[in-house]
Parts: sequence; structure tokens; C-alpha cells
Amino acid sequence: MDELLDHAPPAGDSLSDPDWSRGDWEATCLTRLVRQRSSHDCGVACLAMAAGTAYEDALQTFRALGLDGKPKPLSSNFTDLGRALRAHGMSCRLKRWAGWEAFTGLGVIKVGKRDGRQRDWHWVVAEAHPEFGLVVRDPGSPLVALRNPPLSVCYRDIDRIDPYGSWLSVARAAGAAASHLASA
Repeated sequence: MDELLDHAPPAGDSLSDPDWSRGDWEATCLTRLVRQRSSHDCGVACLAMAAGTAYEDALQTFRALGLDGKPKPLSSNFTDLGRALRAHGMSCRLKRWAGWEAFTGLGVIKVGKRDGRQRDWHWVVAEAHPEFGLVVRDPGSPLVALRNPPLSVCYRDIDRIDPYGSWLSVARAAGAAASHLASA
């Protein structure tokens, strides 16, 4: 199992949900998990999650913006990710991280990489949720992190996710998914 497995579901849930990570509870969430496909494309996956679009659409946006020609192809910084979000019709603002208690709305959050290198980071998507408090989706993990999880969900403890520095506060625009490349 995933090394970050914190809380297993009750016995028997594995038959109806083999990876214990999805269920009816997700219908109430704004985001859906999109997994990254290489070591540097967490920004692509987070764009797809934040915009509510497919990985392939987000990848097309990264390519249209020239972000696939970097030394680390598809890697992204705040400026790159902000451009990609705006290309999908979303507005975003850079904010200083002030802790999970201060988080509201939808955001793309910078967290430290698991290998501990300080100059490298990883993107995750977080959303405030009326029932679960916070929902955090890591494109590098099949497990969701939740503040107040439903009983039948295998999840990561949200306090094990360590954001630092700044983050992007994101707002979806009506009809943004259909016209995202028009402004790229």
C-alpha cells in the first residue's frame, strides 16, 4: 500500500471500491483526482483538477504556452501555472501561506518534495468543503487528504501535508472549460 496510508477503511469496503479512494462522497466535491504521468508534470495534473478538465486538455495548454520545452519538460513555477490557469478562463492570485486554518476556496498549493530537497517543490490542489472541511488532492498519490473524512474512505492525514511559501488562490469562471485555448 501507499507509504502515506494513514487510515484504512472498515473491513469489506475493498470489494466495492478496490482502491478505497473514491465513492459517492466525491460527488459533493468541486475537484476530481487527476494523476501526474511523469516526475515533473504535477502542474499539468493540478491544472486539470483545478479547471475541471482532462489531463490531455491541460497538457495541450502547457504545450501551447511552450512549457514542454524546458530542461525539465512540463515543470512549472507560479508564473507558468498562473498563465495556464488564466488560459482556462480562471482567475488566480498569489497568496502567502498562512496555514490550513486560514485556507478558503480553491487553490494550488506548493508543498515540499518527498525527497527533502529544498529547491524542489510539488503542486497539490486543495478545496474548502462544507462537510469535510478540507479536501487535498495530490497528483502523485491515489489517496485524498481530508480534514473531516467520511467513515468509509481510506485517506491521508491532512496535517502530514506541509505547504510552505506561497500558493495560488483560484476562481473558476463560468464556461471556462469550453474556451480555455482561445486566450492561450
